[in-house]
Amino acid sequence: MSISISRNINLLTHRIYKFLKDFPLTHNYIKKISYRYRLISPCDSKTIAKKTVISCLVSWSISISVFLLIFLSHRRLINLIIVGVAILIINAEVVSRMAKKHEIILLIETQKMLSEVVHYFYVEYRIDDGIYRAREHLSPDMKVVVDQIYMLLLSKDREESLREYYDNIPNKYLRAFVSQCVGLMEYGDQFIDEKSLFVRNIENLQREIEIEIDKLQRLNMEFMGVILCVISPIFCIELVKKFAISLKVSMVDFYYGQKGFLLDIFLLLVIVCIYVIMRKSAEYTSFHQSSHKWLYRMDEIGLFKRAMDNYCEKNASKQERLQRKLRNSGANIRSRHFVLRSFLIALSVFFLSMGITVYIHISNKNRLLVVKSHEIEMLTTMAKESQYESMINTIENYTKNHLEKPDLMAIDKEQIKRTFKEDGIIYNQQIADALAGDILRRINQYNSHRISFLDLLICFLISFIAYYLPDIILMYSSSVSRDAMEDEVNQFNALIGMLMHNETMTVKRILQEMESFALVFKQSLRMCIDNYSSGDLEALKELKEREPYEPFRRIVDNLMRCDDMPISQAFNEINIEIDGYMAKRRLANEKSIKKRAYRAYVLAALPFLLLFAYGIMPVLVSSVNEINQLLDELKNTI
Repeated sequence: MSISISRNINLLTHRIYKFLKDFPLTHNYIKKISYRYRLISPCDSKTIAKKTVISCLVSWSISISVFLLIFLSHRRLINLIIVGVAILIINAEVVSRMAKKHEIILLIETQKMLSEVVHYFYVEYRIDDGIYRAREHLSPDMKVVVDQIYMLLLSKDREESLREYYDNIPNKYLRAFVSQCVGLMEYGDQFIDEKSLFVRNIENLQREIEIEIDKLQRLNMEFMGVILCVISPIFCIELVKKFAISLKVSMVDFYYGQKGFLLDIFLLLVIVCIYVIMRKSAEYTSFHQSSHKWLYRMDEIGLFKRAMDNYCEKNASKQERLQRKLRNSGANIRSRHFVLRSFLIALSVFFLSMGITVYIHISNKNRLLVVKSHEIEMLTTMAKESQYESMINTIENYTKNHLEKPDLMAIDKEQIKRTFKEDGIIYNQQIADALAGDILRRINQYNSHRISFLDLLICFLISFIAYYLPDIILMYSSSVSRDAMEDEVNQFNALIGMLMHNETMTVKRILQEMESFALVFKQSLRMCIDNYSSGDLEALKELKEREPYEPFRRIVDNLMRCDDMPISQAFNEINIEIDGYMAKRRLANEKSIKKRAYRAYVLAALPFLLLFAYGIMPVLVSSVNEINQLLDELKNTI
């Protein structure tokens, strides 16, 4: 019965996945999530489809709940914007958390698989039989992984099968393990200091996985609460508004008017920027490397193409420096397209700012035509509550009449008061003064709400800032990548320590293994491998010149020395300090996590401080202004 239910659930999941993948609106979204799971674990297509659908359903369920909670309760443009921002963050965070949890589980299971393989290798003295025996004690996902490796080892052309495995399986630890297994099957085992080289390398690989698990778990734990603190103010904006209005009813015009709208937008932008910085700190790895096809299409448009050609020609050295920064930060975008994207972002922000400006003017015009009772209270203290309704009607009618027939209506305060008497509307002197002044204010403000040069200038300044926003994020990514560089070089040293004693090992093979582990240096290593056949020393020299990071350059120097001496001798310092490298990696991870966490704690406090100021400062300023107005009225009365 349970098997039948499970089969039906799997069938339903696969149908949902196929529908979402074929549906145009969700095709790219599903592709990104499934790519991420495939990058983490080489599961079968059904397992990846199941994990992708579960991630989507969880994310979309939370998003729908947020939409119902925020927008449908208060249908305003700002709430629609808040919902949009909240849904984007929730989707990114939920998918990231679920994928990260799966990645940690997979690493733990990989570590267990390696232990089982080493145990049965001692029992069977054959790696293929050891893997087959170890399979019985593994989880279903790992059984799929082990089956792929087992079939590879039994293939007739293992080298070709290994290349295909590398092309299809991006998991660096599995690739390193398979490489060791193929080397053992092809060339046999060696003994270094009376210990099996294969077992020694697998133990070193287990240490690497243990360090990676510790780093991921620490980052996951440190940033879970911090990111929650950053995004929670999004859901508190409406509550803070209601709290401030409960303190002072007249603040409803501020919070639901032009100033409140702009403050809401500012607060959302700050939260989004801090969240992006948090994600960069918590997760350096770029799981989905976009192909940027849309930028290639935009670059083919005549106007954009001519503009970018002229810009790149005039700023060639600047473009070269930018390309190096992009490469060091792990971005797979060309410097030309990076500039084009910045320009398109600025252009989009400009038009969006203009749209918001038009909306604010229209909204304020409509607000000026409607009078609320608390506005009468603020207008004058001389009126009785029974007069409020007639005063509201007077202001609304005279304002609308003048705007409809501007040539026939008076526009002077004294003329408006005389019109009151002619129409038989009688108030005492102070109330008539206040009403006429308010009508005149509304008319003048209504006529002033049009697109001005100042509006255009502000929109241009905002778009100017938006143009440099990708550069600011790139600067931060580069600072984060420096920590990743150190970690990656330590990984290279540990990897070379596993490969250096293999008598059949070549420099090109070491470069290929380094590339499979690399992220920051991946593009440079790929270029070196491509150019290696046309001149090994020249390719290594170009690699050294391309990457200025000194510890990485020392590795390249040692690779160049391999022409004159065995690889084990060229990297003898690694052999001596292998335990030191492991300790150094742990210490580097500890320092990196602490630095990221400290930076995150400081930034996480900013949204709450801004939210607190958002709820308290306008009320305090308004109260002080009212006290000053009351004092002025008392002076005039006396």
